[in-house]
Amino acid sequence: MATPLTEIALPLIGLAKQRGATVSCDLDEGPSPEMIPRLDWVFMNHTELRRWTGSNDLRKARKRLAPATVLIVTLGSRGAVAVGPAGDFTHPAFPASIIDRTGGGDAFDAGFLYGLARGAGPEACLRLGLLLASHVIARQGSRPGDVEPARLLGTDLRHS
Repeated sequence: MATPLTEIALPLIGLAKQRGATVSCDLDEGPSPEMIPRLDWVFMNHTELRRWTGSNDLRKARKRLAPATVLIVTLGSRGAVAVGPAGDFTHPAFPASIIDRTGGGDAFDAGFLYGLARGAGPEACLRLGLLLASHVIARQGSRPGDVEPARLLGTDLRHS
């Protein structure tokens, strides 16, 4: 019998927090509701927002999930938003010819976290996530070989 994810994740989240780390998760089909209040950064798309919270209102959704958590929601062609204790931040989407959406959400999360790890603010992190996602969805497959995230995001971060 497999061990439920929650039994594994909760002690690891606690250990990370004890050591001063922040914890993020893309909810997708993800964690149990009891994990969410322990997360610092929660990622989801606009469809998942409605499924998890029963609302399209970001502030109400964040309060239902976890008031101390920053909720980051991708809005498709409308960009993305981060709602948290420090305020609300938005960034428009970058123009992209959509070839394959596979991996776009993961690319967004990676770009956002890249910025966060380098001390960028929420709006810059949204920009980096959307920038990387726009390059990934404009190509076939979830890991297009011609997208070099470190070069793409590192250059953009220096020009913020």
